[in-house]
Amino acid sequence: MVRPSAPAGRWSVQVVGECAAIEPTAGERDLFGPAPSRVDGEPYEPVHLCVTPRSVTVHITDTGPPRQFEHTM
Repeated sequence: MVRPSAPAGRWSVQVVGECAAIEPTAGERDLFGPAPSRVDGEPYEPVHLCVTPRSVTVHITDTGPPRQFEHTM
């Protein structure tokens, strides 16, 4: 996959596909850097996922003011 080069804008990637929990190798875990011991007051217990992409879409914006996005459920 080619990474978009949009230094003045923002970009996001949507990936749709099958996902499975995996146990990364020590080398793969090192790529993530040090893990926190707690998040939001709870012990941090990461779950690593492997996605087999079926569809990938890249969205790039190069105009307009930055926007703050919040997670909603």
